[in-house]
Amino acid sequence: MYLPDTKNGTSRLVPLTPLAKYYLVTYLSKNDNMDKLFNISTTAVTSAFNRACKRARKEYEHLCKKKKQIPNPHHLINLRFHDLRHEATSRLAEVYETHELAKITGHKDTRMLLRYYHPDAHKLSQKFAQSIYGKEQIKLIQNLMAEDTYTGSAGNSTSNG
Repeated sequence: MYLPDTKNGTSRLVPLTPLAKYYLVTYLSKNDNMDKLFNISTTAVTSAFNRACKRARKEYEHLCKKKKQIPNPHHLINLRFHDLRHEATSRLAEVYETHELAKITGHKDTRMLLRYYHPDAHKLSQKFAQSIYGKEQIKLIQNLMAEDTYTGSAGNSTSNG
């Protein structure tokens, strides 16, 4: 999707997920002659978001009461609409490289994206294992294990000295 007018002043193309494309095409096919994609003020968006948060908190408290649990006093409290961008960017940081993520979010300085990047050690280990370097090491380990099985050493190195 092409965004000619952005917060950072630079127009850009933003990739859409298949589901986002589906909803956009469906919406556009039903709404001809539009000046803007969303004809709603930022104040109205903020108000609607705040109402949704209050309803969600009320439902959360109801479920806690039903399960005889004490509600977390911080859950769904003091959220801002911008928090959704932070959450989405954090999730996308698990999918995209930093330079790719910057193209999507519009960050001109990739250092700003580091606040969204929370690598998990296990996932990083898996990512390395799936790389060509990790595959080379796995092959080496398999060869070493085969040698150990053949020689009967299985990691026991003894020297007669």
